[in-house]
Amino acid sequence: MGALDWALFRMINGLAGQWPALDGVMFFLATDYMVPTIAFSLVLFFWLSGRDAERSMAVSGLVAFVWANVIVKGLNLLWQRPRPFTTHDEVTLLFYRPSDPSFPANSAMALAALGWAIWRHNRRVGGVFLVLALAMGVARVYVGVHYPFDVLGGWMLGLVAAETWYRYGEPRAAPFITLMGRFLARIGLA
Repeated sequence: MGALDWALFRMINGLAGQWPALDGVMFFLATDYMVPTIAFSLVLFFWLSGRDAERSMAVSGLVAFVWANVIVKGLNLLWQRPRPFTTHDEVTLLFYRPSDPSFPANSAMALAALGWAIWRHNRRVGGVFLVLALAMGVARVYVGVHYPFDVLGGWMLGLVAAETWYRYGEPRAAPFITLMGRFLARIGLA
């Protein structure tokens, strides 16, 4: 698995530094702020729509996102996989040097959880979020901060986190989410 992960990393990261325009796009997608900001702006839009179904979708996505981050923190305490640039000299690093563990890819896991939770409510909108998660994951390998299996593991764990929330947590929370949305609408906050 290590050799395959490294070979895939070299194939993707080997493209870095060859085309400045592509490097710029990948850097933009890899940042910890741009894609998540876009995703959360969309979630806020759905919350503010005023419809119970969209509010439920938004809350479901946010809870799955938080749940995925809790899982990431727990996994980081158990296992601290080094980043590619700390163990290999052949990495083209186009990004700052994150100091947290490489596995699982936090951003990939959190955005996959957000996307999957939303996909369970609305496949078209969820698909947009999942494409954002995919783009960010590939970009993080491209810029040299994650191995491909870090991203793949993050996506899989994010999907599991979101599906767990969707099946077991959300049915119990649905009435509360509806009431909360209606209350916030009454006081002018939604």
